[in-house]
Amino acid sequence: MKHKDFNESILYSLKDFLQKNNIEFLTGGDAFRQGTNLIKNNSGVLLILYYYIEERNGDIYFQGFDRYIVFQELEEIISKVIINADIVGKDYYFIDRASFLIEESTNLMYNLDMVSSNSLDAINENLVMFYKNQAFPFYEKWNNLNVLYEFIKDKEGREELHDILGQFWQFKKAAILRLCNDENYQEYMDEFVARRKMILDKRAESIDTRRYYHAAKELKEILDKTEPVYNV
Repeated sequence: MKHKDFNESILYSLKDFLQKNNIEFLTGGDAFRQGTNLIKNNSGVLLILYYYIEERNGDIYFQGFDRYIVFQELEEIISKVIINADIVGKDYYFIDRASFLIEESTNLMYNLDMVSSNSLDAINENLVMFYKNQAFPFYEKWNNLNVLYEFIKDKEGREELHDILGQFWQFKKAAILRLCNDENYQEYMDEFVARRKMILDKRAESIDTRRYYHAAKELKEILDKTEPVYNV
């Protein structure tokens, strides 16, 4: 059995569970690997459970599960500016990336263990249990962007925010402040653009520095025209 066929069997056997919980799936990979996102769209908050399958010399290996959240209203803004500035490629897809990393990732139920068709029942049972016992409480806790805002609003600098918001932490913090109607948004945004301009003036030959400056400028233009969603 090929890895794609094995994954189709998993998804088919989960059909009732997925339908009951309004969960859609998205798969991607190549001739040897396939990742699957199980996605529940809760009014723009994408609740995602992920697992991964790999094929080696005709054997199937399974690794899963993990869970994360994507705040669509946040990531659509960020992805637009970093794509336009050529910081990332046109194929950048925010669904593949968590909006935040606060709690440690869950321990994977399998660590690329070899599996067979006889493993399907165990995999499906573990997936449902993982969803109920670990993923669902996590989704409930971080159920909208304002919860994340309350957690990060007083945190400053790379040391406090990079591990939480990732590579584009400055962009994300600015957007979160704006969407959550924080009174410090304008000061933060203006200082961010000014800081990127200062770096560009010192390193005018750097293509990456120029790209980040243009991304910061476009982000400001977008956010200044964006109405807050929370705390209004």
